[in-house]
Amino acid sequence: SHVATIWKNGLAIPLTGVMSYAKSVYVNGSDFYVAGREFDLAAYCASSWENGKATKLAARGSYAESVCFHANNLYVAGSTQNKATLWKNGAAVVLNFPAGAGKSEIHSVFADSGNIYTAGYAAIENKSNVAVSWKNGAYTQLTDGETYAGAESIYVSGNNTYVAGYDTYSPGKE
Repeated sequence: SHVATIWKNGLAIPLTGVMSYAKSVYVNGSDFYVAGREFDLAAYCASSWENGKATKLAARGSYAESVCFHANNLYVAGSTQNKATLWKNGAAVVLNFPAGAGKSEIHSVFADSGNIYTAGYAAIENKSNVAVSWKNGAYTQLTDGETYAGAESIYVSGNNTYVAGYDTYSPGKE
């Protein structure tokens, strides 16, 4: 079975003894933080690890995808019960999402100058998935829902916000 693991200078550090996945790592000084999920009672639960010590963030049906540490706060991004969720120091906040969205997830979190940026997708009723980014919880829909799209990573440099992801190519729609 899979076990959440990080590698430091090529040396494997297993984080748990149960079926699990590590999805993201962030290092601040000598401390390391990991986001992922552990298998518990026939379902995955969002988890984070600080220097190898596990914290279960949510119950069954939750996922943690990305982690960052900023201004003495730990941010973990993912989903709970198919809703985009951001945990700040273990406290969950379900983010706003476009009208008509049934399912949403966050795949990346980034913090800069006191602002928290996240990126992911929302499944819009009668449309395809749309790529979405959030700044301090307020969303921006990046695609129109005419093609299947999603955001996987976000980074901010100065006044520029960069989001990486995917969008299904449609001829004539460049």
